[in-house]
Amino acid sequence: MPTNATEPQHEKVLDIEGPEGETIFWHSKGWLVKDRVDQIQEFMDEMWEHYREAGDDRLLAVIGALCVERAVNALLLGFAPAFEQYEGASQFTFSLKTKIIRSLSLLPARILAASDLIGKIRNEFAHHLEYKTFGDLDGGKLLRKLEPAVMTFDAYSRNESDHRKLFKDLVGFVILSLRVYGEQTSLLRRFLESQAGRENFKRWAESRTSTPSATEQR
Repeated sequence: MPTNATEPQHEKVLDIEGPEGETIFWHSKGWLVKDRVDQIQEFMDEMWEHYREAGDDRLLAVIGALCVERAVNALLLGFAPAFEQYEGASQFTFSLKTKIIRSLSLLPARILAASDLIGKIRNEFAHHLEYKTFGDLDGGKLLRKLEPAVMTFDAYSRNESDHRKLFKDLVGFVILSLRVYGEQTSLLRRFLESQAGRENFKRWAESRTSTPSATEQR
């Protein structure tokens, strides 16, 4: 998260968990990412530099969504390396990418819902030239979802009418969440491909039944 002294240190209280058992990873496992903290922070700092100084709301929405999409791409590449050959394909939209991750049940669904909200706000600006500020958006329907979405990550008191600040906070929280879970899913992928992973899976599969299948008996 940003370390600017004027910014609340949200990372100390950030809630990125989901319902237990809902997904493969439903909470952050410190022992999995403890040796990746510097890399996660480096990515956060890089993304923060991109969107913190955006001069107008339209630009902020576009850059913020692009930063979230980069974190989405990194998560997909970590778990499915072959995604690299499709990453730039036009049919793989931001929305489709989050749907793929949701279908894999890799991380709490509410984080992807927040990602989708960021994408929808970006799309409103992209499809309506007359929209210049957050206040212009769709009668406020999307804007009313901003504060509740932010508060699910951090209950820090906020000005619900400061849509620019709310959007910035949500972008930061979503990027951090995606990076943390991305590191965990990347390690899971590496384990599944390892000899230890294959051996553990074989033992687990064999323990599920005392009667081997016809194929296993051959």
